[in-house]
Amino acid sequence: PVAVHRFCQATNALGRGDAIGAIIARVCDVEVVPLSEAEVCCGFGGSTSVLAPEMSKSVVARKLANVAATGMRTLVTDNPGCILHLRGAADAAGLDLQVLHIAEYLATRLPHARAARESSFATD
Repeated sequence: PVAVHRFCQATNALGRGDAIGAIIARVCDVEVVPLSEAEVCCGFGGSTSVLAPEMSKSVVARKLANVAATGMRTLVTDNPGCILHLRGAADAAGLDLQVLHIAEYLATRLPHARAARESSFATD
């Protein structure tokens, strides 16, 4: 199972909701564990992490606490800025957390997902 951080502009501005979670669950047949405040900013916020680092630190600390509460060791998202910010904060905090772009995650799971789909077609 994995947790998903919803990139805030994609969720809030584009209305994509939990598209990442749905893709992972459907394509990879993996449980996506609900993440409290999944749609809330990770603290990167474009220039926010540079212009207001103390605010950014408290936001990312809250996000990482929410991830820790799930018990998940893999967090998937789709924004490079979020990935950079979350990976750096997790590393600085000494957390055992893998932060992956959805493309990275899918690249590791698709052979497994493909094999599972093929075996289910053989029994249908």
